[in-house]
Amino acid sequence: MFFDTKQLLLTAATCGLLLTGSAQAVVIYSDNFDGPAATDINGLTPDVGANNWVAHGTWNADGTIDHTTGTVAPAVNGSSMTLAFTPANGLIYTLDASVSGIVGDTDWFGLGFANGQSAVNSANTRFITQTVVGTAWMLFRGTNTPAPTPPEITPAATFNVAQLGTGEKAPITNGGLTSPANWTALDTTAAGDIDMRIVLDTTGGSGNWTATWYAKRPVDASYSEVRASTLVPQTSEANFTSVGLAISNPSTTNGISAGVIEFFSLSSESPFNPADLDQDGDVDDADFGIAFAAFTGPGGSSTSPADLDNDGDVDDA
Repeated sequence: MFFDTKQLLLTAATCGLLLTGSAQAVVIYSDNFDGPAATDINGLTPDVGANNWVAHGTWNADGTIDHTTGTVAPAVNGSSMTLAFTPANGLIYTLDASVSGIVGDTDWFGLGFANGQSAVNSANTRFITQTVVGTAWMLFRGTNTPAPTPPEITPAATFNVAQLGTGEKAPITNGGLTSPANWTALDTTAAGDIDMRIVLDTTGGSGNWTATWYAKRPVDASYSEVRASTLVPQTSEANFTSVGLAISNPSTTNGISAGVIEFFSLSSESPFNPADLDQDGDVDDADFGIAFAAFTGPGGSSTSPADLDNDGDVDDA
């Protein structure tokens, strides 16, 4: 009888039954950008995390951005700052960034998952094409105006965009722009302060990854979903190799003329399994011991978490 109870407990774990809620988040990367001013962040380690930032000299350790002067074309002026990262199946990843004081035109700051890293200043490193290519990412503009639509900001130049790219590099062109969508909330909001968030859910296993995009302004009590959960193409999963930020045209004349990165983080959580009765992250003999001690048999009375079918007793059902 008790062997059957153990089997039920283990089956609930291995089959993924009754998965609800989330376990405590594990911080993979976190950075408050409290480094020295006018010091390049390239090669530095974030506050939490084992890998170093890979970034062009545009990005500083205190979160500020160096800006070019004069009229510069976005096609030659862009860069990224990234950290190496490869997702695993079975987890929920949350990527966050907070940017303040954004001023500029329809150029943008971007946050996201990407394929590749580079310390080069080039349009090919800003999550769009060739070197550092976005997979699940989003962009927030300095201004929303009815300007002509350049290729990198489709479907509309006037709005913020959530992108689901393939992450494919050369010879593929614009692999970061495969599936763009205007934000469904805060879509015409531009400039100032913004918190951006992307949740990558791999709990469904390969072929069932999803991404969901969120944003929040300082006056907002909570995040708004700006693009609903979307299936990540299975062929793109191997192209998730980094996380970070990008900027398009940090120019004081015709681009993003101001903006400070306040915070960046990446965390993961494992789905909560009720069969993990001692909440240590696995289902083993210790959990069976709890179920054994709580066993009442059919028709008994119990409020123990070992009552996995919530019928008021702990038995073989």
